[in-house]
Amino acid sequence: EAYQSTLPKGRFPVLFLFLEVDAAQIDVNVHPTKKEVRFRRPREVREGIIAAVQEALKMQPASGGDATELPPAPSGPTMAIRDMPVLEPFPYPSVTVQGELNADGRDLGTDQTAGTADAGPGLRDMPWAWCRVLGQVGGLYVVLETDGGLVLMDPHAAHERVLFESYLKERENGRVQSQGLLVPENVQASPQEAGRIRSHLDLLGELGFGISDFGGDSFLVDAMPSCIDQVSATTVLSDIVTAIEESGTRSGQRTMLEEAIVRSACHAAASGRRSLQVKEVEQLVRDLANADMPYTCPHGRPTIIFMGFRELDRKFGRV
Repeated sequence: EAYQSTLPKGRFPVLFLFLEVDAAQIDVNVHPTKKEVRFRRPREVREGIIAAVQEALKMQPASGGDATELPPAPSGPTMAIRDMPVLEPFPYPSVTVQGELNADGRDLGTDQTAGTADAGPGLRDMPWAWCRVLGQVGGLYVVLETDGGLVLMDPHAAHERVLFESYLKERENGRVQSQGLLVPENVQASPQEAGRIRSHLDLLGELGFGISDFGGDSFLVDAMPSCIDQVSATTVLSDIVTAIEESGTRSGQRTMLEEAIVRSACHAAASGRRSLQVKEVEQLVRDLANADMPYTCPHGRPTIIFMGFRELDRKFGRV
């Protein structure tokens, strides 16, 4: 359960757990030969383990100061493509870049600062010191250059992770922001889907959905959570029904059901996004870097794939 937003479906973590528990909280009289024991309050133990593992998986706050210089550039011959348009590194949290960059990312020697104005409390150790957008491949994947190498980013997966964590934090703080729809949307469900939605109307209301029973198998949606209001209610509810079905069979716990609903809602919102501008890509990279778990979407798929200069040199036989 703790790993369900960091690993793809059907994949499971391998862990060694050491639990220190008061002996009075253990029932040793479960098995005649003592081959099994039982926790007297198993639900509390389970919730404690889930919380501890989730905390361990989060990105930790930065422990040192701001980066003051770029790591050494890879050694060996370099080549600049003179007529290739070059985008400058974009503002990035708590980053000071020493020097202007040429077409191949090498330092030209003049001082340049990126992102120091964006620095704020609770900054994390960023995965790279500077970053810039190079382009796009396959009509989807964004190509980034960093001080350490090449990064391919799936913007849908990255957007989903950012929405998911933002939504969960709003929920944890007890103030999910809703956005009223200009025109309420009538959603027609199948009888089976309608039963599942109807049994969770109160929870959906707490999660920022303005939804009411419209009779038969129809529902009227007049508000959506602000962070996902760009997608149709029909699409979101279709994903949510699937989440309710899967969570209901796996776990009856309300918290897990909430996370499943949020995960599905964010998936629908991220998948519905069809275009981005460069500035939006830059903001997405910044938001992703500040996420607790920036390397996977809530369904466990990778958000970024990194190929360092050392690996590139090895592939081209330079080491």
